[in-house]
Amino acid sequence: MQRAVNALARGLRHYHFPGDGCLDDEADRPELKLAGVVILRPGAMPDGMEETYEEACARLGVEARPEGWALWNTWGDGNLQVTMVISAVDTTEGLLANWSRGEAIYPVTPVPSQIALIHHGWAAHMIFSPFGVKKLGLGGQP
Repeated sequence: MQRAVNALARGLRHYHFPGDGCLDDEADRPELKLAGVVILRPGAMPDGMEETYEEACARLGVEARPEGWALWNTWGDGNLQVTMVISAVDTTEGLLANWSRGEAIYPVTPVPSQIALIHHGWAAHMIFSPFGVKKLGLGGQP
């Protein structure tokens, strides 16, 4: 009984969002460990980025969208650093809400229709994930 209560408490403890793997239709998609994320939006670019939203979209090779784009920095085969340009901005906001509370939550792999492009290398100015901090040896100093 105690194990069931603890499992329920763990599930309720984090902020739920689309793509967190908790829904039945997401159960067959594997979790994706991320190094970090970036959200690009018109008029709300990350600190330190000198380019405009439109310039960033052109550099990435995607069309500027009013709702913006999320960049997920992760690893491919052989620890190859890759950036996934995805439309799941709401999922990325959910990740950031959890990470800011100390919850090491990761999304399930996005469906193909959510992936616009995959680039070699990582996007700069990312917000590191708890896993990324540990794997990269940043010692909690992102």
